[in-house]
Amino acid sequence: MLDYDGLYKKYIKRFKLTQGGKQAVGLCPFHDDKNPSFSMNLDTGLYFCHSCGAKGNTYQFAVAMNHTNPKDWIDDNPQAGGMLVGTDGQGRLTFPYFNENGEVVGIKHHKGKNGESPDWEGDGTCKWYGLRLLRGFDRNKPLYICEGEKDCLRMLSIGFQVTTGSAGAGSIPKDLSPVAGFIEYIIIYDNDKAGNEGAEKLAERMVIEFGKTVKIAQWHEGLPKGYDISDDAENEFKEVDYAIANAKEYIPPKKGYTLITMEDFQNMKDTLHKPKMVIEEIASVGGLTLLSGTDNSGKSMMSNQLALCTATGNDFLDYRVCHPYKTVILSLENDDGEQRDRFEKQIHHFLKKYPDSAELISNNLFHRIDIDEGKKFLNAWDRIFDTLKENPDVEVLIVDNLTSTSDVKFSDNDSLTDLIREIEWTARKNKVAIICLCHHVKKESKESHLHKEMIRGGKSLTDFSWNVVQIHPSSIKQEWILFKITKIRHIYSDGGLSTKDVPQLVVFDTDSLLYDYRRAIPNEAIHFLAPNFERPLNFIISLQGANNTEQIWETKHFLNEGNEQSPPIPESTVKKWLPKMVKWCWLKREGQGLYKINWNVVLDLPLV
Repeated sequence: MLDYDGLYKKYIKRFKLTQGGKQAVGLCPFHDDKNPSFSMNLDTGLYFCHSCGAKGNTYQFAVAMNHTNPKDWIDDNPQAGGMLVGTDGQGRLTFPYFNENGEVVGIKHHKGKNGESPDWEGDGTCKWYGLRLLRGFDRNKPLYICEGEKDCLRMLSIGFQVTTGSAGAGSIPKDLSPVAGFIEYIIIYDNDKAGNEGAEKLAERMVIEFGKTVKIAQWHEGLPKGYDISDDAENEFKEVDYAIANAKEYIPPKKGYTLITMEDFQNMKDTLHKPKMVIEEIASVGGLTLLSGTDNSGKSMMSNQLALCTATGNDFLDYRVCHPYKTVILSLENDDGEQRDRFEKQIHHFLKKYPDSAELISNNLFHRIDIDEGKKFLNAWDRIFDTLKENPDVEVLIVDNLTSTSDVKFSDNDSLTDLIREIEWTARKNKVAIICLCHHVKKESKESHLHKEMIRGGKSLTDFSWNVVQIHPSSIKQEWILFKITKIRHIYSDGGLSTKDVPQLVVFDTDSLLYDYRRAIPNEAIHFLAPNFERPLNFIISLQGANNTEQIWETKHFLNEGNEQSPPIPESTVKKWLPKMVKWCWLKREGQGLYKINWNVVLDLPLV
């Protein structure tokens, strides 16, 4: 127990004990006092002058009197600040929390010396410490907010108006009204990451709710991690004084949009550019393209052909490729040996068509090689993003495929959206065109055309993609592949012309493993039908040259031609074919039993 009586007697003239020795009065040393107006509480050490208003504790009094070693008068007894502290059966400090009526609503048991977490008796919700003192604080002076009850008591003992939340730096009491109305706020949390982040979190909320100046104390650089107010007691609170003196006003970051005038916006022609095209209608710099299709539709072979075209600058299926790009293909579904064999065959035939592209393929096209193929179905996107960081000159990245590179459940829309946002943001940040392969859902027996809703993942996947290309095997011929671009973010052609939503057909060559002969088709639905069209198609093609293209055919003419086939086609079969050929747009009905062959449709189909 500190000898308050001895300290005050040394400096107070006309010192006189009152109230049975619990109080004392004397002449105030802070002004020219003629009548004793200076009161001292010898239980708590607090003083107050009823004339000039000076008040404080023994530490502040010792500093003011230039007393030797003022820190010796820092009172660890919390009752000196009008607070109560106890200990529990485990030796942990206990801090009672009161409501505004002075009733105990909860008792907090401080964390133990062996790492035990704090726990509560009663109401343990996050609340302000020392409500009774808060009500009496001077609102025309700053309020200090520290981290933890022990630090709060330390600052109270040296004369600060201070409080703390009950749940650590990361939590803020829901009700800020008990700390409202102060002229200024200074937050002094512990010197660590949690303290820094918690101080900013509290400061932002207080600035928004109070509209007052809120400062964050700045500890000296080089102090140990976690250094706090209590640690500084032995240092006469010199570091605390420094942190407060160098406190910085918290300015909340702008969270809204930056607005500029239309004139300034129009003058940004040299800094704002439309994303550059990589493949006409298919891929742009900084964008995400989806290449989607059913199982065994040839997506992997088509992605290899895309890689060959972007690496060499040769057009892809007559879609313009601007110039050669450094291209990386990450095939994480197919076995590396199978992928190598495919590329060997594709490159061989590609160079037959583009013999000057060998050096570009060697220098511009890169493939992943790893020995941990058994792990390829784990989440690979962190490694993919690292690959782009380590190879900033990559311009086109083709990933085969989305399912094989992520453990995200496609039924979990939020998780899928987060992944696609991160992929799309990575494409923009790294200025790379990312082409990602994905799958159609397995319900296509009822489909009659290609559309985005067929893609597994739905809108969560397609909304954040810039371009979407879909392919599907034709039911007419094995070599035919339906091809449709169902989303385009940027159109570069004059007049805004594009092939978006135009049903097209490409032909897959089983020898070269390459696609060719892209053309629009008038009837997409027939390519989804189950029957085999091989026989009726060959029959109708065999009629070419039999008469001029304007000839009107009667039913009997078709029957006669069927009899001439080898082997002959039964008349009943030909009669069944005729109404179907009308539906497929191969024939046009000119009257009862009269037809005209749509050669422009029929002859545009095979080309194999």
